[in-house]
Amino acid sequence: MTQHAEFTLCDGTLASCSISDGGVPETGAVCLVEIDGLREFGRFIRVCAEHAPCHGYALGNFLQAAGSGDLDKLAGNEQAVQRARSVILKWAEENGRLIQSIRLRFSVRRERLTVLLHVGEFFNTSALCEQLEKRFQTKVAMRSVSPREMSGAIGGLGVCGRVLCCCNGVCMRTSVDIKLAKQHGMPMHDAAASGLCGRLKCCIGYESGALADEPPRRRSERQGVSS
Repeated sequence: MTQHAEFTLCDGTLASCSISDGGVPETGAVCLVEIDGLREFGRFIRVCAEHAPCHGYALGNFLQAAGSGDLDKLAGNEQAVQRARSVILKWAEENGRLIQSIRLRFSVRRERLTVLLHVGEFFNTSALCEQLEKRFQTKVAMRSVSPREMSGAIGGLGVCGRVLCCCNGVCMRTSVDIKLAKQHGMPMHDAAASGLCGRLKCCIGYESGALADEPPRRRSERQGVSS
């Protein structure tokens, strides 16, 4: 029977990989997984049984536990990642670009460098990609992501105790604005209306359909109790 298992990739993002019953590694073990046709390093977290993979996770397949030779490659890749990070930050400083968050990782054999950027203002990354490709002799897959996309890739739990909305796809099916938050009676000046990403909570839009069907009198009573 094939199940889904969660792995943390080298850049801290999460992956959901298919895994057989007999091949489950120890929690925290470094493993080899296949993502988009290439081998990547990942640490095993847990088996999700029949649960569907979270929306924001990378999808792949579990291959095997890492051997001693693989761990040597991992150590070398981690050093290369630090050099790549320095190149990106230096380029951003020289070109006056604001980069708020960077997530990057090499595949096992360094055929690809995956880079996720959260930037203050969108800019063309082709020159930066070209510089990285020449420096490390590899293909660079670079993408600018929003705060919600970054949170979805990293994963975690919201203040409600459930999986983040950006991981299960809720924020892809809803449009959240201040008007919806006000309908819920949420104050705009504190963190009550904000998720971990710093944006308005996705669940505000997800619940707006049920709120619209609620009788006005009951809605006002509920808001009075919550305040």
